[in-house]
Amino acid sequence: MAHRAGLGGAALDRVPESVLLVYAMSRSGGRTEVVTLILTGIAVNAFAGALIGLFVFFADAAAVNRITFWQLGSLARSTWPKVPAMLPCAVIGLAVAPLYARKLDLLSLGERPARHLGVDVERLRLVLVLVIALLTAAAVSVSGIIGFVGLVVPHLLRMAAGPGHRFLIPGSAQAGRLGMKSLPRLRGRTATPPPAAAPGDVLAEAEGLHVRLGSREVLRGVDIVARAGEVLVLVGLNGASKSTLLSALGAPAGRR
Repeated sequence: MAHRAGLGGAALDRVPESVLLVYAMSRSGGRTEVVTLILTGIAVNAFAGALIGLFVFFADAAAVNRITFWQLGSLARSTWPKVPAMLPCAVIGLAVAPLYARKLDLLSLGERPARHLGVDVERLRLVLVLVIALLTAAAVSVSGIIGFVGLVVPHLLRMAAGPGHRFLIPGSAQAGRLGMKSLPRLRGRTATPPPAAAPGDVLAEAEGLHVRLGSREVLRGVDIVARAGEVLVLVGLNGASKSTLLSALGAPAGRR
């Protein structure tokens, strides 16, 4: 575990203890009821949230910023160096989950019918809780809580293609991957307005600008700064390359 660094690695390392704690606390009389499991998970999550709040209270400003942005979640820091830390959990979870597709189909009929059809419900529930924990940890450790957006994918696929888990499990993995990549981009381009520039912010800047049109040099050594909230006036005769200067300011650096 030594190679795992940062908040994501710490969260990933604590997954087995958290899952086993919730499962042990919700178990009674040799059985684990679904409602009890959910309520115990909510209670443990609230306690963990209180611990995070305590850590934030004693942390410095830099640590508070890191914790806050990680809790919000982002794909911006999902880089290749983080892949080795989460890859084992993802591979194990994706390899084991399809093996239980048939039993999941039987379990969807209800616990009692599944028992009559030969399914060991308690063992199946424990294995699936561990598998789900591994997959969730792999996603959340690198992206934060935004990884839970993928929870809607299996429900959408179930409505579109039916409840068969032989398709639902691998289909959810692929559709979740595509959704996490495309939906944030779509929302960012359509629903989020561009941030307004504050007065004094630099909108365009050039220093020692040179522009050539063919073999003719039309601009040489031009320094100019355009700031938000200021009026910039270009005065000159026709043919003095005022339009060329404006075009050069808005062009990519490689084309200037």
